[in-house]
Amino acid sequence: MTNKIKSMFTSSSTSEKLKISSLVPSNEKVKWAPIVKCNNGSLMGLKDDGMWVVEGKNGLFLLDNEDAFIYVMVILERPINDVRKEVKEFFDSVESEIDVNEAFPFVEIVKVGLEQGSQYWAELAFKWLEEMTNEMKGKLLDSLVKVSIAKWVSQKIRLKAKKEIKLLSKLS
Repeated sequence: MTNKIKSMFTSSSTSEKLKISSLVPSNEKVKWAPIVKCNNGSLMGLKDDGMWVVEGKNGLFLLDNEDAFIYVMVILERPINDVRKEVKEFFDSVESEIDVNEAFPFVEIVKVGLEQGSQYWAELAFKWLEEMTNEMKGKLLDSLVKVSIAKWVSQKIRLKAKKEIKLLSKLS
């Protein structure tokens, strides 16, 4: 996947969409392609090495570990299929055949929503989870187990988590 993303950055159709921004905290100037808007107006995109980034007020932040995805958790407020469509439209516009489900960090964003300790974010994460493939859901099994026993979340959400765990266990 990373090779497809890297090759996308050498395409002439991509070069006109690139921005140059400073990484926080290093101040290193990098090329990146804004791809999708988060609900707070920030832009999420791909750096030329295939790493996902988000543009903040002070520069560009790498989404290089699970904790970093809290910066884009607000995208859960958008319907997952709208996000999918926007990302696909970008890839189509640069004539790339990258699979949106493989390239976009859906799993990492849902994981952060499920594990945030907030009823609100857990509910939004479940809306996305319902639209994900079983393979993607399988990567969230540990998070679902945590939610299924969490005291901070409603019984309704705990039961949804248990239902997903049961469905995933039947598949494996």
